Amino acid sequence: MILALTLTAFAALCPVHPEWIAPGTSAPGPGSTITFLVALNQPASGAQAVAISVDNPSLFTSIPSTVYVPNGQSSATFQATLTSTASGGFTVLASANGQAVDCDVYISQPPK
Repeated sequence: MILALTLTAFAALCPVHPEWIAPGTSAPGPGSTITFLVALNQPASGAQAVAISVDNPSLFTSIPSTVYVPNGQSSATFQATLTSTASGGFTVLASANGQAVDCDVYISQPPK
């Protein structure tokens, strides 16, 4: 009983938020689909919405605006697809409950 109250108090003091985000591919190429992993600071109680944004949306043909971490889980994956002409790099931001984390990704170019 005391443990349950302690966990409940902790959850109230420290709301669920993203702890980190990372791509599954370190240097994706133009036109590729990238799988990202977003991890929370604690397991979600209920489906936890995490807002996803990028600093240069024109580089993508698709990227979700929200990913949901299932109840009891502490991470979720989502996919984003680059345009065939994507180049340079971008920053992906994951945020929930007033806290955010980001990662920078460099787009590799095929040899000419």
